[in-house]
Amino acid sequence: MNGFDKWNVAKHTESFGEIFRKEEIIYLMSNSPNVLDIFESNKIYIIGGMVDHNRLKGRTFGDAQNAGYNTASLPIKKYFNLIQLFSIALHFANEGNGNWVKTLDLALPKRIRAGIKPEYTDQLIEQKDIDENAEVKKDEDQKENFSDSQSENDEQSTK
Repeated sequence: MNGFDKWNVAKHTESFGEIFRKEEIIYLMSNSPNVLDIFESNKIYIIGGMVDHNRLKGRTFGDAQNAGYNTASLPIKKYFNLIQLFSIALHFANEGNGNWVKTLDLALPKRIRAGIKPEYTDQLIEQKDIDENAEVKKDEDQKENFSDSQSENDEQSTK
């Protein structure tokens, strides 16, 4: 991923638990039962970096719970690498405007997008319909405003 050196990311030598309060931290991991609906600007999101699906299955989640951290997963079926997860988080926070369909369209290759959890499909489709209708309405409003301004210009030029 190009340009990562320009991302607004803080780097620290201390553990995140030493820098931030527990109630500010949300540990992102694929096996959390808490599905993340929005990114809150007052929260610190930690991306789980330990692959524990084989020998150490559930270890990171258990450690996070035992330490008292909130956990969350994204509403997607596929397990992503850190770069993909970071890309999703950045797109959601900066361009997605709370819309998972738009975020995933921006952040993921087409071959991966098929991994949306079935229980979220209807919600995502509804969100996409709402967004598409908003775009259609926006286009209609722009055409109407253009038409109105054209009429005003025509009236002024005939005077």
